Amino acid sequence: MGSARVFRSRNKRLLMEYQKRALSYFLENQLPHGLILDRQANHGQLRFDGLCSTSATGMGLIAVGLASSPEYRLISRADAKERIARGIEGAFRLQHQRGIMPHFTKSDGVTPVGSDMLATIDSAWLIAGCLLAAQFPGMESLRPRAERLYQRVDWRYWTIAGRIADLRKQPGDMNDSIVNRATGHWLLHGMRENGTFLPSHWDLLNAETAFMYVLGVGASRRKRLSLSIFGELVRAREGAPADTKNTALGLFVNQYSLELIDFSRLDLPYDVRLQHECRAGVRANHLASKSEATRFKTYRKFWGMSAGDGPPEKAGEPDSYRPYGVVEPPKVDGTAHVMATVASARLEPRLVLRNMLAAADVPQMLGRYGYCNVNLDRKWVSRDVVGIDVGAACMALDNALHRNRLPRLFAQCGPMMRAIQRLNRQG
Repeated sequence: MGSARVFRSRNKRLLMEYQKRALSYFLENQLPHGLILDRQANHGQLRFDGLCSTSATGMGLIAVGLASSPEYRLISRADAKERIARGIEGAFRLQHQRGIMPHFTKSDGVTPVGSDMLATIDSAWLIAGCLLAAQFPGMESLRPRAERLYQRVDWRYWTIAGRIADLRKQPGDMNDSIVNRATGHWLLHGMRENGTFLPSHWDLLNAETAFMYVLGVGASRRKRLSLSIFGELVRAREGAPADTKNTALGLFVNQYSLELIDFSRLDLPYDVRLQHECRAGVRANHLASKSEATRFKTYRKFWGMSAGDGPPEKAGEPDSYRPYGVVEPPKVDGTAHVMATVASARLEPRLVLRNMLAAADVPQMLGRYGYCNVNLDRKWVSRDVVGIDVGAACMALDNALHRNRLPRLFAQCGPMMRAIQRLNRQG
């Protein structure tokens, strides 16, 4: 059943209340340089000395545009324009190589931190956020600058084929399967601080990565990805577990791209039905949670396995970020990631609504920005929320409430128009 029929009257008011909390995350956690904090306390005292995330900033700039829309009216159009402009300029201040920027920076907004000093997927989110935010009414003057950020990216440079000579020279850590795929157009994950490439690549076509590959198809002739990439990605599935049954992939694999692109209007080669697959993946995640209900009290009430914070190993220690739903076999300890499930609002509205209504019975689960992770067996709720989880929820709720607004806006960006034209012409 469509989300419009499920989210009515009282339920719609619940979603609107939650949405305003989520939008406030990005309004309150954008620092003066324009980037947005990776995480924040959901209860208690706020912190402003943490890491900034490029992917959270991309999602956050979209949220800023939404916050100024007539439906929410949390800030003025003028305030939104100034914030989005700061975010775009903050992106230009980041170090980059052929357009690809860091995943995390210190709170100064410029100093890279972490093993992925340059990260393709996070850069794609920042760029997509700048492009889409500039499409909101009143932001027209920001569009050339946002597209310039996109034009810096040499997508072909960041493929296995583009870097095969460099990959062969790297000592010891390059998997033979990567080096032997010299014709592969798959994008590498990124680069380390020492200038070597990360020994990993994006080789599965799912909602985590699809928007990035579509963006890459819309670039100029010398920088764009070949349309053959989709054939390579589909063939890679032959040796991988089916997306529709593999709960080890986590919820985000079945959500993110669908909030930016309406794949029902895009002719992906090889008859890939991404939205259908992702809906099945969400259902599989729900069933996997419920199958553990005899072992864990949490899953009798809630569902949702996705990477995120879990209870500390020992009392007094900080919460621990764990790859729930990412490793194989999935790590299961009775923790449910309710915030992550909200990003499936359009795919499985009834399942999402049940989770949200159940959370009303555990008051400490709802904080200033949304839902905490919960483990009833350990009598624990998470202290923080993570920006990309809040951002995905914001986008999904707006699309559910306002007829897929974001994909309609995103399709009007120059790079997306070119990508859609190329893909549909091929189809």
